[in-house]
Amino acid sequence: MVITEKYGEIIGYYLFDNFSETSDLKENRQIIAKLKIKGLILSEKISFRAQAVVEKQYQKSGLSKLMLSMLLEQTKGKYDLLFSIVMKNNPKLIAHLSSGWEIIGEDIDKVYVGYSLL
Repeated sequence: MVITEKYGEIIGYYLFDNFSETSDLKENRQIIAKLKIKGLILSEKISFRAQAVVEKQYQKSGLSKLMLSMLLEQTKGKYDLLFSIVMKNNPKLIAHLSSGWEIIGEDIDKVYVGYSLL
């Protein structure tokens, strides 16, 4: 996890999560297993959930890209693929795609995206 502060207040974070036992992470693991069966994911070294949050006034400043870069440096070699789920109605979907994430699957209301580290 990378946390960004300004004047002692958190303004953003980026995390890779393979550890928590939340229902979200369990769902992600099931989706990844299905995408592997379909041949849409070939990697075994996967971060099952990547998440970024940036305070509204700091969005579009390049902060999430900087945090991702820092997090990748910290986890170098650990993952070949980052995985995340984005709701189709999320206006930030375009930002994900323009920063290197690729659509690897979808269902009625969600888009499954991956960020290749190979």
